[in-house]
Amino acid sequence: MREVGAVSSSSTDAYGTGRSWVLNGPLNALSPSPNGECVVVAGREVLKILRVGESKITERLNLRSGSRSNLNYASNDVVWVTDQRVVTAATNGAIVLWDLNRPSQRLVEAVMQGHSRAVSRLATLSCGIPILLSASLDGTVKLWDLRDGRGKSARLTMDGKSESVRDVQFSPSSLHTFSAAYEDGCVQLWDLRKPRTFFKKIAAHYKAALTLDWHSNGQMIATGGKDRLIKVWDVHESVGHAPKASREIQTAQSVVRVRWRPGREDELASCALQSDLRIHVWDTMRPFIPKYTIDQHTAPTTCFIWRGPNSLWSCGRDKCFWISERDFPGQFSRPLDWLNTTCAAFNAQGDVAFAIGEKKTLHPRATPVERFYGLQEQPQGIAQQVGVADMGLFDESIFRHLAYTYQVTQGIGEACERNALAATKVGQYREAQTWRIIQSLYDEEEEDENEEEEKDTEKEKGQGSIEEKEKEEDMLEVEEREEREGFLHEVLTYYAEQGNVQMCTTLLLLLEGRIIRAPTYAEEWISGYIDLLRRFRLWSVATAVTSACQIRRIREQTHVETTIYTTCNHCFKPIANAGGGYWMCERCRKLLNPCSICHQTVKGLYVWCQGCSHGGHLEHMHHWFNQAGQQECPTGCGHKCTF
Repeated sequence: MREVGAVSSSSTDAYGTGRSWVLNGPLNALSPSPNGECVVVAGREVLKILRVGESKITERLNLRSGSRSNLNYASNDVVWVTDQRVVTAATNGAIVLWDLNRPSQRLVEAVMQGHSRAVSRLATLSCGIPILLSASLDGTVKLWDLRDGRGKSARLTMDGKSESVRDVQFSPSSLHTFSAAYEDGCVQLWDLRKPRTFFKKIAAHYKAALTLDWHSNGQMIATGGKDRLIKVWDVHESVGHAPKASREIQTAQSVVRVRWRPGREDELASCALQSDLRIHVWDTMRPFIPKYTIDQHTAPTTCFIWRGPNSLWSCGRDKCFWISERDFPGQFSRPLDWLNTTCAAFNAQGDVAFAIGEKKTLHPRATPVERFYGLQEQPQGIAQQVGVADMGLFDESIFRHLAYTYQVTQGIGEACERNALAATKVGQYREAQTWRIIQSLYDEEEEDENEEEEKDTEKEKGQGSIEEKEKEEDMLEVEEREEREGFLHEVLTYYAEQGNVQMCTTLLLLLEGRIIRAPTYAEEWISGYIDLLRRFRLWSVATAVTSACQIRRIREQTHVETTIYTTCNHCFKPIANAGGGYWMCERCRKLLNPCSICHQTVKGLYVWCQGCSHGGHLEHMHHWFNQAGQQECPTGCGHKCTF
């Protein structure tokens, strides 16, 4: 048996810099050797074995040396099966088995054909048995036995009746169990002893599920997808009911790889499909900010593996293979150290939540390198303190009372009188006085309008005064209106400075037809008041305010479409023909939401069990469980339903 390290290859398009190595093409995957001394890296143009030493990285073997330009060697994934055997997944659907004991010109042991589209991911058993799983874009997962002469054809083919398979992985606690991630966002769990169908299905993501990883305890699975979410599922707690994610992490970009951190049961790492070039290490118990960030690559990271709790190997589209270690200065940075630890925020009730953080100072004897990388930091002063202060600026009960009792649709005099009484009842005397002043001002305006109508009537009878007198009265009337409007603007400005958007909005809506020049911030005041109403769930009042407002952008909120689009409960595709009067999926040709008893589509009130997801007409299900005294699901699935 020939040692891998004894084979060398001279190359002018690859070079190393300490703990990194640059190759001649973008990299898609990597896999360490069983003894941990070497790593194989693969891409569309690259397939090489590197020796990882304590101080440097060297190239030991180029598997594509010579004239190997066949599509079988353009690799999407690679795994190291045994000490001297490597398997690659090709973009044309082929699986290539490499025997490193052979001469350099005949390293290919077998080319296994079985998939009709590209193979996206490979997986092997952690115990060392040469059994291989291949996931393909053709929607199938195949099992290959790589023991002597047995890998010519697939031993098993698992069809999940779904879309493309993006990732596959064996369970670390069972030789027969594996999980697969699909393009439609679901994750399926399979038992190789029952390969005809999966035994559990998880609706993990609402977009494509791109990656998954089993926890070392064999109880949990972490998944990542194009919806920019990382979710953790306890696959054994969800027996008998629909699975729910126990933890969830929102990321900035689509998640292409996720891996649990060894020795840290609540921590995992992820990398993005595009844009975000970094590897983030997350604490799932604090999912809002990464615990560590590894920023080594200059292009998106495509694959990484943990080599212990503090060492990580990665490759990317920048043609680089990197070794990142937490003990090396500057490689594992902490985003939490970049944030300001002192902050404050108001809530809807006017309370102030605050956090007062400590400042870190460097040890006076720290070297320039330690100062640059932030080593030997010693906190000075007290630890971070948090609290909530009641500022007494807002009373929710008063706000609710006035929201329900303020009038904006009646006559000005009557509405001002009712609003003044409502403000007086809750002790808001300044607001009550304002309403009475507004009432007196605009009552005089109504009297002036009545007198003008009488003068017009007298003029028609030939008893009108001279035109000069009419002009003087018109000028006086314009001046009075300008004075009233100027006073109103001062009142609005005062309450806006006090933060009382309720008073500003009510005044604007009540006097909307009387104001010639609307204030500049009228739209912001009304929008802020509607937002407050919705925060306190005063939906009817918010709707009334929106309908009464004449500002176009606010009234458009009442024109938003409220159509609910449904999906097929069999194939989970959108129902495009639901508005046509019949309820059947055009894709799978099955009835939607059929009753478990009468087997007809439920077009009225539909009830279902949260455990088995079966249901039907309310009357039929009520008769089955209450009058007939049944406990199990009428479909025969065996689940004891609760209604």
